Amino acid sequence: MRNFKPVFVGSAISISILLIIYAVLVFPLPGTDSFVFMPPALSFAKNQGLTNHLYYVAEFTDPTHSNRFNYYVPFFPMALGWLSRIKPDIRTIFLICSLFSVAGITLFTATIKRHLTDKITPQIKLGLILTFTFLSIYLLPTVGRPENFSGIFIFLIFLLYRHRSQIKPALYYPVIITLFSVLFSTQVIGLFFSFLIYALFEVLNSRNVLLKCVELVAVFAAVVGGFCLILALSPHGLSETVNAIGWHIALALNRSDSTFRMLVYYWTYAPLSFGFVFIFICCLVFFLADIRSKWASAPKFTIFVSLVPLCILLIGLYKYALNAAPTVYNVTQFIFPMMTYLWLQILSPVKSRFTKLTFPVVLVTVVAGLFMFLRTFVLFADTMISGKDFATARALAESYTRNNKKVITSNGIWPIFSDIKKPYVIITDQFDKGDTIIMQEAYFSLPLQFSEKCDVIYDWRRHKPTNIFGIKLSNNPNGYGFVILKARESNK
Repeated sequence: MRNFKPVFVGSAISISILLIIYAVLVFPLPGTDSFVFMPPALSFAKNQGLTNHLYYVAEFTDPTHSNRFNYYVPFFPMALGWLSRIKPDIRTIFLICSLFSVAGITLFTATIKRHLTDKITPQIKLGLILTFTFLSIYLLPTVGRPENFSGIFIFLIFLLYRHRSQIKPALYYPVIITLFSVLFSTQVIGLFFSFLIYALFEVLNSRNVLLKCVELVAVFAAVVGGFCLILALSPHGLSETVNAIGWHIALALNRSDSTFRMLVYYWTYAPLSFGFVFIFICCLVFFLADIRSKWASAPKFTIFVSLVPLCILLIGLYKYALNAAPTVYNVTQFIFPMMTYLWLQILSPVKSRFTKLTFPVVLVTVVAGLFMFLRTFVLFADTMISGKDFATARALAESYTRNNKKVITSNGIWPIFSDIKKPYVIITDQFDKGDTIIMQEAYFSLPLQFSEKCDVIYDWRRHKPTNIFGIKLSNNPNGYGFVILKARESNK
């Protein structure tokens, strides 16, 4: 493999095409958080306002009781909806999500390609190729969360900061403030972590710390100003959105659902964050080594000031990623800059003593990630071959519920309805007599009270998980299989 660059670029293109195919065919089944962010995007695309009648929180945060999306920063669904107006459909929305992922892959490829030489070893070449399959685990377009956008904004900030010496300040500061402002209005915790890291290295790289602190305060004030402007221009305005977000944040801050077992699962082998703990630890090694080297020649006052953002960063990591294990997405949104940072360290002609320790870990992680990638691909093929795909599910569901006034769905299958106003996502086991209920089997088994108090109208389930060579690939059956029920009595 003498000329490795075409192979490297070809691998990037192949993964990009696969992600686009996944998006167009709406695979895998949309994530359980998708009903929080995707319905308002679809409503906005159809000029029906930034609303979400599927998510119960909207009933409490909207003073007008019209289910307005004001419980989270609005840029993600607003931008998705605006971009999808060319063809308002959930498939268009997921396609745009995949294109943002492709943009990240393109930036990663262009950045790493400049550092490739003929002297890199076969092991490094293998690791680089498998990095694309590893990244694809984190970039599935149907997850339906704002990290799909925020991850790209974080990556752009990372790349811009790396090249800041080559950019005139008159251009650099407006661009980086704009990126921070858009990130703030997309994913608040992403801004929290990003700006703290930015402030930390600005202090460590400064000759005049006091002046730099004044500059950082001015930059942050400008970011907040840009954030307020975006919210003011959003459909529900600044005041209402800030008040509703405050109420929602109060709930989030009280969240504490971590056990050691949950941490191991979400940070190590969960399908959407597979192997992340090892990438995080490798980055942390280089990150702390970099800080230590700067501290070695820094005045004591600089070290003291730099401890402020560093300590806040560590506290935030515990609070927003470790204290609630399922929120690991708050840190996995940094996967592009983290993988770029690692590979630039590994490819550097000046090898640090940590490179020999971390490269084998990175290589083993991306090799293991290949099996998770293949698992996803096999499940995709199984979905298409079995006929339990999105298009078939949509046709069946709409034909069987055409004349039903109220349709209740489980929270991963709502996109099969082209009319976003038709389904209601069930969040409890309560239903009324005469309700039509669609329960998909990929995320849920049918509760006993449903089978006891409902009649089966149409059963399109598979009833068994996918196996290959005797290995079970998922705990629940794969695909869009569902059962349609009619409630013969209420359950309150």
